[in-house]
Amino acid sequence: MRKIIYTFLLCAPLFTIAQTKKPVQKAPVKTATITTQTPEQETPKRAPGTTDAHPEAKINSPLPAFQFVTPSKTFLTEKDLPKDKPIVFALFNPTCDHCQVAFNEIRKNMERYKDASIVFVTFADNFAELDDFIKTNNGSGIPNLHVVAARSEFITNFFMPNYILPQIMTFNKQRKLKKIFYEKIQTDSVLTYMSKP
Repeated sequence: MRKIIYTFLLCAPLFTIAQTKKPVQKAPVKTATITTQTPEQETPKRAPGTTDAHPEAKINSPLPAFQFVTPSKTFLTEKDLPKDKPIVFALFNPTCDHCQVAFNEIRKNMERYKDASIVFVTFADNFAELDDFIKTNNGSGIPNLHVVAARSEFITNFFMPNYILPQIMTFNKQRKLKKIFYEKIQTDSVLTYMSKP
């Protein structure tokens, strides 16, 4: 009987510690939420012209002054484009597949763009590739279609070069910016915005 009492007394502290010990709390389980991108999320969160960094690209802003270099090493300025005609600027990269698709979309519909000046603009670093781009995409001999290079300052002020290419800016005949398109060009939409007052 004494052995039972001694054993009980020796084990009693362990029982009391076990009973007063706080229960272990499990960490909350984090569940992943799956979200799908909607078309609205595919456009930039900060469009050109919405900050001081892109003042030229605000909707209804005027066509900026520019001086581009053509493949024949002549200059193209805003004064060289016909007045009272719509203008379409497209920032592109000569090796970009989407840019080639956009260029060919315009080229195939040149009859519908005959009253507009179309200017495909790339960085001066890509100047050596302009001739190949024009030849590969059958862009020669179209008087109102210009493929040019521009200084980095113009491009970074006017476009979002680190975003989706091509970027298509549509100006009406009063030379006011009406719409910016990204990646894809839809002729009907571009023509609609070119004709907006």
